[in-house]
Amino acid sequence: MSLGKNIRQLRKAKGFSQEFIAEQLGYKSYTTIQKWESGVSEPSLSQSTKLSELLGVTLSELLQDNSETSTNQPEAKTIPIKNNFPTTPREQNVIGKYRLLDDFGQEQVDRTIDNELERVESLEIHTIAAHADNMENIDDETIAQLKRIVMEHKRKKQQEDKG
Repeated sequence: MSLGKNIRQLRKAKGFSQEFIAEQLGYKSYTTIQKWESGVSEPSLSQSTKLSELLGVTLSELLQDNSETSTNQPEAKTIPIKNNFPTTPREQNVIGKYRLLDDFGQEQVDRTIDNELERVESLEIHTIAAHADNMENIDDETIAQLKRIVMEHKRKKQQEDKG
């Protein structure tokens, strides 16, 4: 498979548009990406490196000739984003879609995530309270204390996962 076909296949697997790739690589329009995918031209080594990072593959995977292998879309894989923070294929898909949204859409997603985190946190607090002895009437201060305990537990868990 040619480099252009690799670029196109990997881009589509991520759900990225040619416009998005061009923007991320600093081009004013998608025509350069279109030329790469059609085989009219090829990216420089530095642009290929940036492109491979954007597409979540190694440079050798981007450049490899797959003409003798299956032409199915590549299998999604876990890639590091920041501080070797691995992502699942589902998370990669969400991130790709998020990046395609305009500012308003991204704000809506952020708001939804914040609301869901509050909902889950509330469920955790009520679960803790339900299992506590003699806590039928929980006051606001107790809820605040439980919230601090849950948040501290989450913070410690995240540090352990990073460590």
